[in-house]
Amino acid sequence: MIGAARPEDKAAVMEVYRACFPGEEGFCRFFFDNVYRPDNTLVCRVEGKLAASVQLLPVRLRLGGAVVPATYIYAAGTLPQFRSRGLMSRLLRRSFEVSAARGDELSVLIVQQPSLLAYYARLGYRAVFARECFRVSADGGTAQPRYMRPEDWRAADALYEDAQTGLHAVRAEKDWQIILRQYGEDAWVLTDDAGAVTAFALTEELKDGVLHATEALGGQSRELMAALAARKGAQAAEWFAPVCAAAEENGCARALTQNGERLLQQMRGCGYLNVLFN
Repeated sequence: MIGAARPEDKAAVMEVYRACFPGEEGFCRFFFDNVYRPDNTLVCRVEGKLAASVQLLPVRLRLGGAVVPATYIYAAGTLPQFRSRGLMSRLLRRSFEVSAARGDELSVLIVQQPSLLAYYARLGYRAVFARECFRVSADGGTAQPRYMRPEDWRAADALYEDAQTGLHAVRAEKDWQIILRQYGEDAWVLTDDAGAVTAFALTEELKDGVLHATEALGGQSRELMAALAARKGAQAAEWFAPVCAAAEENGCARALTQNGERLLQQMRGCGYLNVLFN
């Protein structure tokens, strides 16, 4: 049986999340405390047991002057004992009906690995989102990063929008505040002599001597990431930004309406979908 989650289903939906995304206990708590809503959650029950779930998170997407409502598919998962039964395909097909009924034009998602693009293609998705990985060596230099503050969101959003050339998610103030709660002291900015924000970065772990960031944007993003790498004792830094050359396809979209299909057909080059709980 497929339907919307009930208020009392939260623990069972969290059980699915933990089983499908091991090692993310901290983020699991963050998501279910700050983002999760039962009415944005579609579940499948087998003999009374909640066996699979998927989040249908509302987002807005922009292409040029057009802004449309869309569904961001997140945390699609099935308990191990119920896999290979086609439950997720059924959930996603139902999600298209639910999303279209609430007025969404597109269904979009970020894949965990490129090999999953073929699976989603069978459900009508097409790869339209990509991101490029940049790298810089650590350099002490003179750059002095500081933590991103709540009031920095407008400046960060302006840098984000300036970097876009294709279909991308709109980030409202509430979205930036969730990002800041999620990243905390791993959200950084660089400012000029007048105090204006010239770059921002959302950093992750330090692994094998390299500082990684989910995203870094702005005219001085290289200087910011080099300074952060030096501060963290890393040899280099890597980060993602809208694609310029060496694309890594990381997301896809499916039209839910004729207007959504027209929007996808208008695309030239790659869109950008990132920093959406991926």
